Amino acid sequence: YYTYSLTVLIGFLGPCCVFAYFLMGLLINKVLMSPLVGIVFNKEKLEGNFRYGHMRCRSYAESSAFYRGERTERQLMDSRLAALLDMQYQLVNRQFFLNLSINAFDYLASCLSYFIVAIPIMAGHYNDLSSSDLSSLISKSSFVCMYLLNSFTTLLDQSTNMSDTAGYTHRICELMEMLETIDKEPDVSDMHPLTSHDHIAFTRVSYGVRDSEAVLTRDVTFRVNRGQSLLITGPSGCGKTSLLRVMLHLWQPLAGIVECPNPQQPNRVLFLPQKPYMIEGSLMAQVVFPQACPPSNRASHRRWFSLFNTYGCSTKEDCQTNTPAQQIRVREALQLAGLSDVLARVESITDDVDWDWHSVLSQGELQRLGFARLFYHRPTFAVLDEATSALQLGAEKELYTVCLDMNITLVSVGHRDSLFQFHQQHLELFGNQQWTLRDISNQASSSTTAAVAAASSTATTASSSSA
Repeated sequence: YYTYSLTVLIGFLGPCCVFAYFLMGLLINKVLMSPLVGIVFNKEKLEGNFRYGHMRCRSYAESSAFYRGERTERQLMDSRLAALLDMQYQLVNRQFFLNLSINAFDYLASCLSYFIVAIPIMAGHYNDLSSSDLSSLISKSSFVCMYLLNSFTTLLDQSTNMSDTAGYTHRICELMEMLETIDKEPDVSDMHPLTSHDHIAFTRVSYGVRDSEAVLTRDVTFRVNRGQSLLITGPSGCGKTSLLRVMLHLWQPLAGIVECPNPQQPNRVLFLPQKPYMIEGSLMAQVVFPQACPPSNRASHRRWFSLFNTYGCSTKEDCQTNTPAQQIRVREALQLAGLSDVLARVESITDDVDWDWHSVLSQGELQRLGFARLFYHRPTFAVLDEATSALQLGAEKELYTVCLDMNITLVSVGHRDSLFQFHQQHLELFGNQQWTLRDISNQASSSTTAAVAAASSTATTASSSSA
């Protein structure tokens, strides 16, 4: 509309000047805006690295303090901060020239409108008009020209926002491309469907490190039926934990058939790592995990919990983990795991806490809490990856005895000889793709007696030396 009105008032020269001015400003801003996309992308990446570094430093603050590694950690964080500030400095400098171009374009547009109107007047095209008609023509033409220029400058004013958006879009597109790449990879659950097996079995299974062609162990074959627990031993780096990843369908085997109960059902099979995973929330939430637990007992929270189902309740049982009967089960599991003192620390097992469980509990207490989780769910099979490494032999024996009393079949990874008494099969990995499987049901008692005697003799010798 404004282009047509300006053409009627002063001819084609006016719109042509406006469009030429807009194209010139567009080209200048394009040149100034292009480097900003990459700078914004890198700035976002460096900000993510900087925040991750702070989170990691906070998570491992105590370990770093024991090593007296404060200076090294600060140097690492300072280097990340310096890289971020350098990128921010580049962004500010580039945006300065872009903003200068945008503001100059806006300012010169008002001057250009009068220059466009002045060209036909100076050329004498309106000499036949009276002073009043000429003033009216100048006023009308200036108004229309100003509005037309303002429409174009509004587009150019978005250059800064467009450059920022382009940088964010580049970062998001990179993430989406990576996710698409992951989606195209064969899913382990598709190649090994999560069927309801009542046993754990490997049939000529070969496996290695993920994304590597190196084979850790070849043609492993064993079967764990209910009541026939398996102990896995071997030197560090031989592939013990990797075998558990293959067993629970986290990794894809290179060859062979893996049969295992559905690991998504904690009442069928449950995994206990050496360092148990703790979530944010109450003590009860730690025990019932991986089932969901409402965040508090307040009526407003329960209402939102039931409305949005934000805590992943997939079954009716998941959403009823805060009932009095369930709370009694949780307390019993904690007491069986030897965590009565932890129960005394909290006012209520259902109240959310404002601390990190990894910080307030020792490694031994964390492993006991993992066993409390096991006693609560009472699965058919339990996979333990050095789950008692931070506990004394007496505590280890108590926990394993409770597992056997609950008829939980164990698949354990460990180094202690004291574990033999709780298992009927022994799988030993040697680290050179070799392995052996033997029946130890008749040797368990004698091995345990020798181990306990050796431990007692060592303790007595140490006490005598101290004395």
